[in-house]
Amino acid sequence: MLAPMLVVALVLACAALACAATDAWTGRIPNAITLPAIGLVVVTGVVEPLVLLAGVLGASVYAVAFALRTCGGGDVKLAAVVGGAVGAPAAALATVVVAASVTLVVSLVSRRRAVVHGPALVAAAGLVTAFSIAAGP
Repeated sequence: MLAPMLVVALVLACAALACAATDAWTGRIPNAITLPAIGLVVVTGVVEPLVLLAGVLGASVYAVAFALRTCGGGDVKLAAVVGGAVGAPAAALATVVVAASVTLVVSLVSRRRAVVHGPALVAAAGLVTAFSIAAGP
């Protein structure tokens, strides 16, 4: 049987992947996926407060970017989901840094000022999680 936290992480990862695919295809991140996933992060945070803190930290960075008009509201909500999925505040912040770097490189290479960010955010979460697992406890 899978541990409950692993199930939560997998559900959040699936939601994040669906958001990334939708963002890549349409340029929009659907509330129908992010809002229930954020609810799961909040509920999980009752049992595991670091999950909630990671989600809040990820979303906070993007909330500042949203206020500066450098990202969309969907990115803020997706960052909360991804932060909850990675489950640790340091991993959430590392995800933000990696995602911003990937998006910057894509923007420079494609010579487009605006590029979708959801796929980079989700890919960054995957990379950070893989490195966290490889590094061990």
